[in-house]
Amino acid sequence: MLDLLAIYIVLAGLAIKNKTSLQHENKINNPQIRSISGDFLDYENLLHSLNYNNICLRGGSTMLSSLFLNQFLEENGVDDDYVRNTDWSYQKDAFLRAKDLNEIKIPKVIQYVWFTNPLKEKELLDYAGGMSDIETTVATMNQHGFSYNLWVNGEAKLTKTRQYAQKIGITIREIDELRGDDILSNQAIDIVQEYIAAKRFAEASDLARLVIVHRFGGVYLDGDNVVFQYDPLLNNLDFFFFAHPYAGGSYNIENAMIASAPNNYILHNMLLDILDRKLNKKKVFQSECLNRSFLIAFYNTGPIRLTISYNKALKEGYLDSKSYIVFHEWLYKDDCLEGRQEYQRCFSLDRNTPLPNDKNYQIKFITRHFPTGAWSDPSPDRQSYGRLPDSQLNELLET
Repeated sequence: MLDLLAIYIVLAGLAIKNKTSLQHENKINNPQIRSISGDFLDYENLLHSLNYNNICLRGGSTMLSSLFLNQFLEENGVDDDYVRNTDWSYQKDAFLRAKDLNEIKIPKVIQYVWFTNPLKEKELLDYAGGMSDIETTVATMNQHGFSYNLWVNGEAKLTKTRQYAQKIGITIREIDELRGDDILSNQAIDIVQEYIAAKRFAEASDLARLVIVHRFGGVYLDGDNVVFQYDPLLNNLDFFFFAHPYAGGSYNIENAMIASAPNNYILHNMLLDILDRKLNKKKVFQSECLNRSFLIAFYNTGPIRLTISYNKALKEGYLDSKSYIVFHEWLYKDDCLEGRQEYQRCFSLDRNTPLPNDKNYQIKFITRHFPTGAWSDPSPDRQSYGRLPDSQLNELLET
């Protein structure tokens, strides 16, 4: 098995002595030839080139690099229009643009999802924060008349989680309840079950939350996404999302918090996109190193895919007729310690967000995502380490 040092030595020798160029796919569907002789010592570029040439080494690191992520978004049509739309200078006036703020559109229900291997169960209570984070959110949202669902895969017993959920007023729902007359939902749940069987719980959860919010509406939250303060005015919007800065500074639409009225066009298109690629066996990347990484969920079913779907709706003019807001993580406020040190920098929107009849209105919404990484499983990256499926590259490295 090749280790990092060996790969460096081989590539350095090839680049310097033989002026070798490796195929580096600068465009996802338009491979280009790029010489690495000038930047083989640049770690990020090296990982990028290696993984695109099916020499698997830390594929997950490649997929979260600014070089990779910004390029992927650009190639999928995310441009300056998206940047302007999601910038806070535009989003802060969302309520002035709202078409109707006198009617509740987003149902007052919080939707949670927790999937686990029924043969080796992981209780939600066993994770950092666990039900205590959810309990904080429940206490906040009880002030505004919310109900709560926790969606699980039915074959999992989850005895402790079920007991505690009942204690704090959360209804346990089984994912098969989403089946019915809707063909799209049925197909999606079939794929959710496939992901669960394959222990790809991140993608299973990503897909399930889309089906749930698209069909029933409400506010989906990751269990570790805590709400400390809530403004019920948000339920009078068509939807609200949350933007998170990834590598390179680009703001991507997160899926740790998805709030919408039923039948959201963005979520519907995202479901269609995911199902099309799954049913027709379309790869996200041409590199198997990347397709096999556990971080494929980010691009396949998660935040990056939601960003692309949002951008598509923007370009098609769908957002022009909708009332919505995209919150930003940089709007912090040090006012919600809640007895835990890590809560010091709670994401909050406590800035001027004017209403038509109140130019000084400041919406009170304080939430914070404290990712526990419960979905994270880097074992696929480790198992693919050093894999060289490309015979041409094998021959090249052996010379």
